Amino acid sequence: MNASIWNHYEKIPGKSTAKCLLCKKEYSYKTTITNLKKHLKHKHISAYQNFLNSYQTETTRTTENRQQSIFKQEAESSNTSQQQAVHPAVMQIVPPGRTFKSKYRRQQQTTAYVPRKMDEKQKKNIDKKLLRIITQDYQPFSVVEDNGFKSFVEALNPSYELPNRKLISKTLIPGRYLDCKNQMMELVQKAKKVCLTTDCWTSQDMDAYLAVTAHFLIDFEMKTVLLHCEHFSGSHTADALAEALKNIAIEWNIVEKITLAVSDNTANITSAIGKTGWPIFGCFLHKLNLIIEKAIVLLDFILEKVKKIVGHFKKSNLATESLAKYQIDRTVALRLIQSVPTRWNSVYYMLERFLKLQGALQAVLPNLRSDLPIITVEMWETLRQVCIILKPFEEITQIMSSTHYLTASLAIVIVDGLKNVMSIMKTKPIYGVAKTFLLKLEEGLEINFPRHVIEDNMLLGLCTFLDPRFKIHAFLDNASAEVEPTLETTSQRITRVNLIKEHILDLLKIKIRKKRGTPAVETISYIPPRAASTSQDIETISIWGKIDKTIAAMTPSVDDIATSAENELEMFINEPVYNLFGVIVHRETLHKKTNKYAF
Repeated sequence: MNASIWNHYEKIPGKSTAKCLLCKKEYSYKTTITNLKKHLKHKHISAYQNFLNSYQTETTRTTENRQQSIFKQEAESSNTSQQQAVHPAVMQIVPPGRTFKSKYRRQQQTTAYVPRKMDEKQKKNIDKKLLRIITQDYQPFSVVEDNGFKSFVEALNPSYELPNRKLISKTLIPGRYLDCKNQMMELVQKAKKVCLTTDCWTSQDMDAYLAVTAHFLIDFEMKTVLLHCEHFSGSHTADALAEALKNIAIEWNIVEKITLAVSDNTANITSAIGKTGWPIFGCFLHKLNLIIEKAIVLLDFILEKVKKIVGHFKKSNLATESLAKYQIDRTVALRLIQSVPTRWNSVYYMLERFLKLQGALQAVLPNLRSDLPIITVEMWETLRQVCIILKPFEEITQIMSSTHYLTASLAIVIVDGLKNVMSIMKTKPIYGVAKTFLLKLEEGLEINFPRHVIEDNMLLGLCTFLDPRFKIHAFLDNASAEVEPTLETTSQRITRVNLIKEHILDLLKIKIRKKRGTPAVETISYIPPRAASTSQDIETISIWGKIDKTIAAMTPSVDDIATSAENELEMFINEPVYNLFGVIVHRETLHKKTNKYAF
């Protein structure tokens, strides 16, 4: 017991104190180590668990050694007594090659069927698997007290002893949390730059929470780490939120790495991020959701009818069975979908399914309750047109929610594409409330995504230009487009492309200089600069002539670096673009190829 405690402490010579190796604080221990154990238990839970495991291992090893010693003594005693008791005549009767089995040998055979005690490594591994059931499958702590689960575990491994609820909640879960946090801290430290996403929400019990997630690249692979998710007490003022965000950044040592913070568009969190000094960008999908929610109220009168009909089928088994009977062309009958207030796209799914079952509904509804709403021919057509209008928005929501690639490069392309789709739809036969709905969506796009916020944003422009799916094509107008671009728009886009190119060239020049070991800025020299002399006149010959010529030949000129940067950029632009829906990977061969010419 005493031996394992010193894995976590260091004795102070000449004192009755020991220094904790984890927090570097000194604690008195005198004749017992109780004080040292208490410190580990309350301040370093993971270390305390390791100490307990080590103690159990020591105890087990001591017990086994003691048992083996007893068995050995008994065996020796038994052999001696047997040898003394057996008559020489009897010894001659024993067949050659056979011996008397000792008591010790019989003891080994008996205990061979008893399950051996599990070693520490095996127990830790199974403990981790048990914790995954709780942390990943959301099983309650009480699962370890269920009789069925107990018998199941015992059948798998009788040697494993299930921990109780208290040990799981007080020791194992906190210890696993600290291990995971330390691993994630090491991973985050490898990141050169970090983008943060923040979220604030209130639970059903009216408890407020704050979550912060970090996104970064390591070896061209995107990583996402949840830095913080805790109950946020007190008032949700901008100052309080800003202080919390700063503390999280300090704790994870990423203050100097934050390039952008993304949040929803509520005033308090937006103001809070502004107070931190971090660049901020509102959540794209959140803005899109607000645009649709404001426009969809125009359809309330018809949506309420649809919701009431869907609600009736959800509550009535008879109505559902009747609807299934009329779906003779389907192997599996479809059911109606009810919308969810917090998700606009659930309205789209409800209407899409409602339209898909139009024939069956028109056959069933007249035979059901008389108080159900009537959907007229004009309403069916309105619903069809609304679904057509909403389909591009639903597609974007799916792409932005499920992509494993960086999404910043999609913003310019998506907004431009949506505005183009809205303009095209205005020329199509869409009438009545559906047309009003369309115009409201178009207005929302112009208000929430104006050109100076999206298209003139240099960060988004760089991301889009460097995305191998888009490159320069995202900034060029298609001459065959149904909506002709204006001369002013074309001129603005050309100017924007040139600005982005200049910015990329500046970044490339810095990288080329760094690769070649050339200073990015002019440095101060201890030797006054000399003009390299090419004259062979005896009066102008200098001892510095040879070294000056060598340095001049080896040092790349500004024009040479600029040319290399321009060549690399052109190579990138001229490479074929990736498929828009393909998997984007880092192509090592292309990387080496560009390095060959540029560096």
